[in-house]
Amino acid sequence: MKNVIAALAAMVLGLGSMAAEAAQGSCSGIQLQKLVSNASFLSDKMVRVASPSPDAIAFVHPDDSRLSVAFALQSVPAEAISRADFVKDLERRLDREVAARTKPGLELQRGIFPYDPVSWTLSSRQQSNDGVRVQGNMTVRLTAGCHLLASWEVIEIPVLMSRIAGITSALDAVRLRAPTVVAASEFLPDRRVPQGMQALVYGLLGPTAAALALVFGLSGWLNRGRPSVISRVSLAAGALVGLYGLMVEAPVLKPALQDLRYLDHVLLAVAAILAMTVGAILGSQRSVLIASTFAICAGLSIAVSAALGWAPIDTVAPTLALAYIGAGVAGFGTWSIRHIGMPKARAR
Repeated sequence: MKNVIAALAAMVLGLGSMAAEAAQGSCSGIQLQKLVSNASFLSDKMVRVASPSPDAIAFVHPDDSRLSVAFALQSVPAEAISRADFVKDLERRLDREVAARTKPGLELQRGIFPYDPVSWTLSSRQQSNDGVRVQGNMTVRLTAGCHLLASWEVIEIPVLMSRIAGITSALDAVRLRAPTVVAASEFLPDRRVPQGMQALVYGLLGPTAAALALVFGLSGWLNRGRPSVISRVSLAAGALVGLYGLMVEAPVLKPALQDLRYLDHVLLAVAAILAMTVGAILGSQRSVLIASTFAICAGLSIAVSAALGWAPIDTVAPTLALAYIGAGVAGFGTWSIRHIGMPKARAR
């Protein structure tokens, strides 16, 4: 199976625990031992101990079991996302976790390293009988589908500060080692797309105004009789392609919409899909005229956005643009076609 869960790399020597998922599949071929092998403090000053998970590596200081570190690999669902969107989504998740865990006497801190290797930390500090107990977790994004998890626990007292500094250096060495062991997955390009009212004007109100102007300009089509079945089928096909395109773009759109990016793209696509669906179902002159015109304007708008680098996914936008334009052109081009077939033979 894709994921083989071997969780809970805990060290129960009076010092706390760490939970981690070690996975095959997305993490297959990545050797955890290679990632931690260059941290000399771990090999020289600490002792490797047995872990409940065979896929995790755990260390404890031989002179003080209150100092411990553990590592594991975690398989995660790969997502197509830009670095900026990934970091923004990460900030929101960490802020929610800090807010949920905050309580009197417990101090929580989080940190994010946005450059390769992208990593983040979440640590807690709490007073205990022995001193300030610090527990923390560091996650390193090795690839889009595999993360390195590190967990540590220390007691902050003056006599242990040099050892704590050694553990901190070891964790940093493991983090910096990651790019030399695993080639990080590429992020999608960060896009400087219009946002807010500017985006709505360029991406939604502009095409809508153009479509309305064309509808008035092409009002003569209302005298051409009821649109053909082929015209309605073309619009239905365009609506289906548009709906499928939104489903493909969903992983990119979901985090971006929280910052109101690509909102115009989504609203324009939804409006075009609804217009084509209504035109296909009603089949009246006015509904098909509006649907065909709006589909063409929406397709042209998406094509321009793709050319400017404003589309959510470069490889999907041209297909959507062609589908919308094709559906609109077919809606007009097949308007008067009543049947397709061989002409009837003349009666003798």
